[in-house]
Amino acid sequence: MERQKTFERLVQALGDAMNLPDVEISENTKLVDDLEADSVDFATILMELEEVFEIEIPDNTGEKISDATLGQITDFILKLKHEA
Repeated sequence: MERQKTFERLVQALGDAMNLPDVEISENTKLVDDLEADSVDFATILMELEEVFEIEIPDNTGEKISDATLGQITDFILKLKHEA
């Protein structure tokens, strides 16, 4: 249940950060390939995720998540929350 709630919050945060129109989003959705995120979007996304999930994201993360699926990003967030 915690994973599903985290995923839902992630989708909401991405919508807020990127002003996404109503698009089909799943755990297999990729930020760059599917949502067309760019480097400016990544900075906004990372700040939004830090605020929403109350976590500190390492500086080199934007590069790592650029090819990740939203499912992988959800797992990454959960890992950071459990390490905190």
